[in-house]
Amino acid sequence: VHHFAVPLDALALTYAFVLIPRALAVDWWFQRRELYQVTTYIATVRTFVFFALVLLLVRPGADAETILYIEIGSELAALLFARLAMRRVHAADEKSVPAIRLADLIRFSLPFLLIGFLNAVQVSMDILVLNAFAGSETTAQYDMGLKISFLYFFVGATLVQILRPKITRLSQTGELDRLGVILRTASTHLMLASSLLLLPSLYFAEPIIRLLYGRDPGLASFVFQWGPAWVGITFLSMLTADTLLSLGRRRLYLWAALACAATNIAANLVLVRILPGHGALYAKMLSETLFLALTALFLPRDIFIRNRGGLALQLGGLGLLVSIYACAAWMGRPTIGLALSVLLLGVFVVRRRAFSRETLDVLREN
Repeated sequence: VHHFAVPLDALALTYAFVLIPRALAVDWWFQRRELYQVTTYIATVRTFVFFALVLLLVRPGADAETILYIEIGSELAALLFARLAMRRVHAADEKSVPAIRLADLIRFSLPFLLIGFLNAVQVSMDILVLNAFAGSETTAQYDMGLKISFLYFFVGATLVQILRPKITRLSQTGELDRLGVILRTASTHLMLASSLLLLPSLYFAEPIIRLLYGRDPGLASFVFQWGPAWVGITFLSMLTADTLLSLGRRRLYLWAALACAATNIAANLVLVRILPGHGALYAKMLSETLFLALTALFLPRDIFIRNRGGLALQLGGLGLLVSIYACAAWMGRPTIGLALSVLLLGVFVVRRRAFSRETLDVLREN
């Protein structure tokens, strides 16, 4: 591929070896058993080993390939720890499903390799195209703003990962009404989370970037300001896409991911040339919106009907907050826009009973 695709360089081959231990990761084995403390231990080992190797090996003159080798090492350490933990859990529980053999795991993982590749297109294509057509300086500023948005992204990912085993179990047992309650409750809290993350970025992007990096914000400020809007869309698409996977509809998920990847590549190639930096973010938002529309469309009708109110609530709330900001900025009154947005969130919390005993009981029980 390196000989035909201009954005790729020799590091792509090295990074391919990072994907191998990731594809063999068994975090999902513990998630399906709701042993989330073990997945936390695995993530802790991975993070600790990564930073320990960075402190030992990254010196003046170190290149990007060094970081990739460090990442391979941390992924292998986490994989080894996870395999040991799997055996320990199985030994402590006689009713536990036997630990999966490596050969079975490889066969099981192959379909997800393609899904993982398509997801990587959505995450990385903007950086590759931007670097090819706009240069490293623009790419660095873009990446500075986007990395903060990625921290936001994992807030929603955490909640959805916790819900996935429960969605699978309820769909298998036909408890669709209970499944609908869980999805609606999750939509309420994802809407609240995305709003609380979006408001500081919309109204305080420039001072936050200046505080973190001690420099003129430039493009990083714009990306940080509007990146959380993309994160808000991903909160929606994660819920619909993971529901598809939980229902065993991997083929439909794959079609949606293919369309998302193709749109992302085409939009980046067009928009980055017209609006460097800004265009990359627009391309990411456009492809994620398409992914949301397709995964929602592919949901079984009875499940979609039970969750369409929650999806409309999230999408409408996100659009309303952005519209309020746009009007307040046009009028030159951002303080009024922020106050009105906070007031609307307060009304939302009360009307949706986001922290009522009934709502919290749904989360506790599931």
